[in-house]
Amino acid sequence: MRFLGLGLLLAVLTLPVTTVPVHAQDPANQGMSPPALAAVMPRAFGGFFRWRSGGGLQTWLIQFNQVKLTDDGAVEALGQGTNIAGQSRTEVDVRALIDPATLRFEMWESNPRGGDLENYVTDGTYRGRLSDDLRRLEAGWVSDANDNTGDLIMIANDEESRT
Repeated sequence: MRFLGLGLLLAVLTLPVTTVPVHAQDPANQGMSPPALAAVMPRAFGGFFRWRSGGGLQTWLIQFNQVKLTDDGAVEALGQGTNIAGQSRTEVDVRALIDPATLRFEMWESNPRGGDLENYVTDGTYRGRLSDDLRRLEAGWVSDANDNTGDLIMIANDEESRT
């Protein structure tokens, strides 16, 4: 089992990387315009989460089914996430907000189902950033209720994305 996690990590890190088309970039290089980001935002990501206090790697898969602009100029992505921790598989709804100018990323989980619901935690926020080419997402997780923290690293899945 230990080698399966390492194998998945290596597979995610060796996924082909594509770049965002140059026309999507703002002429002043101040980030991407909101409509351009919404159009090229990858719709699927896969990667890993680990609590900073220890424990094994958890596999994370996210599929954004809806990507739209908000009234304040952010990009909102809605969809489902799958968290696999050992033999436990939990499905959640996810909502992310992305700032087109900085590619700052915030994501929340809700409505967990399946898996070990007694120990599954949704009382926090993932905060981080998408890479400039939108292919890599790195975020830290911070609890709203206590000092639990963790790290999430994900790579866009080309076969499920619209980029």
